[in-house]
Amino acid sequence: SGITLLIGAVFAFSLAFPLRRLSRRLNKKLTSDDVAQHLTDFRIQSLEKRKDEIGLVYKNLIKLNDNLAHIFADKERFAADISHEIKNPVSSIIAHTEVIKGNLNDQEKVQGTITTIQKQAIRINKLVSEISEAATVDHELVAANTRRGGPAKVSIFSSGLMGSMSGSVI
Repeated sequence: SGITLLIGAVFAFSLAFPLRRLSRRLNKKLTSDDVAQHLTDFRIQSLEKRKDEIGLVYKNLIKLNDNLAHIFADKERFAADISHEIKNPVSSIIAHTEVIKGNLNDQEKVQGTITTIQKQAIRINKLVSEISEAATVDHELVAANTRRGGPAKVSIFSSGLMGSMSGSVI
């Protein structure tokens, strides 16, 4: 009975407690405001150096966590880039409508300004189409990788979309 108690204590300290600590960390309620923070401070010091199965599970969770943190950072950067790319032509359109208002009697100036507005609208339309295409391609890549049992990597942020956006000034 003393040996059983000793084995139970060893089991509790080496397996159950670390799993409980990891489980508590994974069960934290997250809000949209603190997701990024929790992704960066997920580590549990006592599990860092374990060489057993719990250590392996922990290391795999850390890799998954790091991938999620990169995806969130890429998503934020992507949203900022998209916002910037759409704001430029919209600002141009707004400015050009003001030019038209002030020059209604100068048909040549009005026609030139309308042409510029049309080019900016086409630029926005092309950007939205590229975003939609990239999202569709990424969805298909993730689905294909998942069916093969591979990691579901998101590539929209590393695709040529961002490069084509910055080079699409009309």
